[in-house]
Order: sequence, then structure tokens, then C-alpha cells
Amino acid sequence: MKITTPMRITAADSESRTITGQIVAFDVAANASTGKVLFKAGSIEPAAVKLNLEHDSARPIGRSIDMSADANGMSATFKISQTSAGTDALIEAMDGLRDGFSVEAEATDFAYRDWE
Repeated sequence: MKITTPMRITAADSESRTITGQIVAFDVAANASTGKVLFKAGSIEPAAVKLNLEHDSARPIGRSIDMSADANGMSATFKISQTSAGTDALIEAMDGLRDGFSVEAEATDFAYRDWE
């Protein structure tokens, strides 16, 4: 399931080759490939993940090195690979051209509800 919510990049650092930002917001309606979704606090456990370019698992550009969750959502820092694609993505994030994340998640426990 591809999920699109306002996940903002809050920092991009060319020296440490990292990109940091919120990857999941809790209690905020999001658009997913399956329709609207809403994640509750505690519904996702931080885990090591790859950062893929454009949701393409054949094009990883980094990996998570830190993840944390609080009442508002989950944030992550990704170490960006020293590849051309990684460098381009890092520069684009630093220039504000890539300003957010779009995550993929597999739901194992969920409920349906009507949206207003």
C-alpha cells in the first residue's frame, strides 16, 4: 500500500549524507493506493528500512539509521548512499525539490470506517 501524507523533510546534510523527517503522521488522514487511511499512535513499530527512489525497490538510495515515534508520528534519519542517484536525491532535498516522504506499509490489523 502506497501512502501519501504531508511527510516533510526537516533536514538534509551533505557532509553526513543524511536526510531526516517525519515519515508517518498519527491521527491525520492520508491518501493511500487503497483509499484513505489513518495511523494511530502505537500502530507502527520502528524498524530498519531502505529508502527507495520513487517507490522502486530496485533503486534504493539509502537506509534508515535512526527511527523514533512520539504522540504525533514517526520520524527517521536515512543515510544516503554515495551513488549518483543518492547524491542527486540529497541535493534535491537540500534545495527543497524533494521535500517529503511517501511510505509503503503492509497493514496486518485494520478497520474500515466512513470518511467525511
